[in-house]
Amino acid sequence: AGISAAILPVLPLEESGPWCEAADAEGIETIMLAAPTAPDERLPRVAARCRGFVYSVGLLGVTGERESLAETATALAARLKQITDTPVLVGVGVSNAEQAYQATRVADGVIQGASLVRRLMDSGPDAVGDYVAEVRAAGLRYLEIPVAGADSINLANAGALHAALAPAHGGGVLVHCASGN
Repeated sequence: AGISAAILPVLPLEESGPWCEAADAEGIETIMLAAPTAPDERLPRVAARCRGFVYSVGLLGVTGERESLAETATALAARLKQITDTPVLVGVGVSNAEQAYQATRVADGVIQGASLVRRLMDSGPDAVGDYVAEVRAAGLRYLEIPVAGADSINLANAGALHAALAPAHGGGVLVHCASGN
């Protein structure tokens, strides 16, 4: 157990030095966010600072489910893939298996939170396991499941979620919990 990585969405690259030095010294991967509005000259610096993967932000706006994948999601992932060998994962606005497949025609994987939490709350852990299996069958290499808001997941269904995901994911699935507070 312990901390293996940290996503710090409000930490600007220009101010990340002290955190990154301490994290690197402790073996904690720092995941930086690359925004769709980032100029081309900034992206190599963001990618070089990333450990583990590059978080390619799919669109400007709040997280949540969308009817379709934003064009900016695949455009930014393509820009990043041209400049780094670090895995690129698209997050924000990836809502279903079809969108995950679409994103991974360019990116290495996706980050899905809202759609998975909705499935968990509506239908339980087995529905999430079935969904992860469906996404994996589409050829996904990496799937990150950020579970924000400790109120939405209790210890009982967190254990059931883990059990449901174990046979479904076949590796490459990262589940992390983050408190919104």
